[in-house]
Amino acid sequence: MFQSSITRLVFTLALSVCAMLGAAVLAAGEDARPDVPASGALAESGASGRDYNAPPLQFEPKMFLFTLIVFGLYVLGTRTAVWQPLVGSLNTREGRIARAEALARGLRREVEQLRSTGRCSGPGQGDRGGGACRSRIAETRDRR
Repeated sequence: MFQSSITRLVFTLALSVCAMLGAAVLAAGEDARPDVPASGALAESGASGRDYNAPPLQFEPKMFLFTLIVFGLYVLGTRTAVWQPLVGSLNTREGRIARAEALARGLRREVEQLRSTGRCSGPGQGDRGGGACRSRIAETRDRR
């Protein structure tokens, strides 16, 4: 759907801005009450015209539907803009780790073979033929 990461970013930002504007418009429509003047005798006396005895959280179907739609659009937008590149980079990293692990196992087998043939000394066994192991370990370190 989207070819470049900049296009994905712009799409996600546009979607977020639309969601915020839609929520602001919906909230402004809910707060505007024609029976309560914005200024005048009620505003001066400190009464806002709200019922403070009402429960603080009430289910509003319009707000629920709007939130559900915006969340769905957000999930679709982030799926293309965030999740696909993230999963791709994780798969690349996993492959790199698997290759490094396979290389380490192969080198370990090689060093064990050198030790079993007596051409390489283990730790604390002196320096009898340790040059082959040291050079092989140095090669391995250079490959990183």
